[in-house]
Amino acid sequence: MNLVEPIPAAWCDEVVRALSKGTTPNVRWSFRAQQDWQQFGLPYQAHELLIRTLRQPGIWGERVTTMIPLPNPPKGAGSQAVYGFLCPHPLGGQKPLYAKIGLFANEVTLDIFSLHIDLSGELTRCIAQAQKKRT
Repeated sequence: MNLVEPIPAAWCDEVVRALSKGTTPNVRWSFRAQQDWQQFGLPYQAHELLIRTLRQPGIWGERVTTMIPLPNPPKGAGSQAVYGFLCPHPLGGQKPLYAKIGLFANEVTLDIFSLHIDLSGELTRCIAQAQKKRT
């Protein structure tokens, strides 16, 4: 498991800004994320879910340092900050969804790497443990 921490508000704000523009070249989906999401709805509904989730104050997630950007990143986009976090299930299921998004440093462009049911529950456990240590 990667480092579990509160996700920086500035990162969340930039991701929300990119997602709010709708389906543009600034929002790139991995093939796996596209396939996984198809069972829940259309891409704009994923954007809405992610925006609602990332607008929550104090959202926790894992900083992922081992992700490689999707092919053909934007020119001059710089490095990519990647976080994995949990979202409510769009169909009301008990298990949350696991989302993993990478935001490029010098451009409001992001990669959606994952958007699927969190079957392992590992991130849920790690967030609870990290929050407990902080209190």
